[in-house]
Amino acid sequence: MRSLPVYRLHQVCRVLGTAFSLTIDDWEHSRGETLCLVGPTGAGKTTFLRVLTGLTSIQGGSIEFDGHVWSNGLASLNEVRQIAMV
Repeated sequence: MRSLPVYRLHQVCRVLGTAFSLTIDDWEHSRGETLCLVGPTGAGKTTFLRVLTGLTSIQGGSIEFDGHVWSNGLASLNEVRQIAMV
């Protein structure tokens, strides 16, 4: 049985300059799942992780972490304390 998602991303868009854009249609991640990001330099791995941790804003869409929707994709200080990026 799959647990409820900790993360939900819907129609997320993050644009960096004119050369790069990160778009995520729909994505969920549940407790206990392992996530591994692999890709070439400049593919958006770090940007995706910064979006997941609430350290960078988004231009569109919604991010939900543990039932709380982040305004503009930015996490509050209390929420950031629950997240680690290695």
